[in-house]
Amino acid sequence: MQIIETIFSFINYSASGVSDINFQQDENRLTFIVTDIAADGFTITYYLRAPSSEGVYSFSGTYQALGQQIQQIGGDSTIDISTGETVPDNIDDNLEKIVSKYNPDFNWKTQTPTRQDTLNAVINVVVQYFSTQNQTTKQEILNDVIQLVTLYFSLPT
Repeated sequence: MQIIETIFSFINYSASGVSDINFQQDENRLTFIVTDIAADGFTITYYLRAPSSEGVYSFSGTYQALGQQIQQIGGDSTIDISTGETVPDNIDDNLEKIVSKYNPDFNWKTQTPTRQDTLNAVINVVVQYFSTQNQTTKQEILNDVIQLVTLYFSLPT
């Protein structure tokens, strides 16, 4: 079996349930070749170092059993690195990020959203909803609207 992972910053790996594994690293590409014919139900765990810069980082992988087609490894494929807010509050950061996404005057890291900040975000997201034709994007926007409206009514008047 061959497993290939494309990652952003490797630390090390461990394996269980397998006695013979060949590991190779070429920059951000990891290759694990399991040559233990008796291995069944084995696990390979690898550890990554989170980047120090904010951003969305991707990783992906494939596996190929002997004589089989290459298959994609499922699960998460991105990680969003954020330094967090500098003015902690009791509002969920994910909700604050949605306010910030649709209200450019609001900075989720340094501000706590008010009803007006949230209302401005709702107005902008509704405009965006009617400006797009993509149904997937429209559904994502509707999900954001629901969260914004819920946040609006949970904030003090």
